[in-house]
Amino acid sequence: MLLAWISSFVAVDYAFGVDALCCGFFVDYDGEEDSKISDANRRILDYYVNRNFKEVVFNPKEKSLVSFFLQLSRYLQQSIGTVAAIDFNAYANSLGIKIDQKI
Repeated sequence: MLLAWISSFVAVDYAFGVDALCCGFFVDYDGEEDSKISDANRRILDYYVNRNFKEVVFNPKEKSLVSFFLQLSRYLQQSIGTVAAIDFNAYANSLGIKIDQKI
C-alpha cells in the first residue's frame, strides 16, 4: 500500500513538466489480522485476501506535502519503529487533514 501511495503523488503533465505531490490520500480498509494463525505467510495472505475496501480519503491539494510527510512518518513509526513516539494523528487533526489511523 505504501508504494502505491507514494507513486501516486507524481503526475507527468507534458505541457508543464512534473507535478509532484499533487494530492495526498490513502486507501482505508476494514479487516483485522488473525493472530491465531501461526504461519506468518498464511496469516499475511489471509489478511490481504479477506480485507474489505472502505474508502479512499483525499486531503486538500495545498496540504499535500505535510500530508505526505505525516503519513510516511506514521508508516515508518508503526512498521519498523524508526520514528519517535509522536502522535502524528494529533498533528494531522490540527491541520484539518486525515492520515491512516493504523497499518
